[in-house]
Amino acid sequence: MKKRMSHNMGAITRKEIEEFAELVLEDFLGWRFSWSAASPSICDKEQEIIWIAKRYIGRYPWEAKENVLHETAHINTWPSDSFHGEEFYREYIRLLQIHMAGGGGKSGEGC
Repeated sequence: MKKRMSHNMGAITRKEIEEFAELVLEDFLGWRFSWSAASPSICDKEQEIIWIAKRYIGRYPWEAKENVLHETAHINTWPSDSFHGEEFYREYIRLLQIHMAGGGGKSGEGC
């Protein structure tokens, strides 16, 4: 039996989101991922957790992955740019290049 493709335009599973978040957070020592019933998703600096809204389960894969990367971008840009400024978007684009555009590198490396 063929292995099911994970890079499709169908619905992403809970397990696929969890695996993606764990992969992204590998380079951010001490940081972990958890689910949130609330929306929007948040980056909790005090607890070192990115909380991802459960509403992304069953959505398009790019949408869930983008949300994980968005919250992860806050790790390297807080508190200097916690409100989606230029520094935040440089980090966010860097993470997109690594994890969604095949750019290689490590997540935890700064801009």
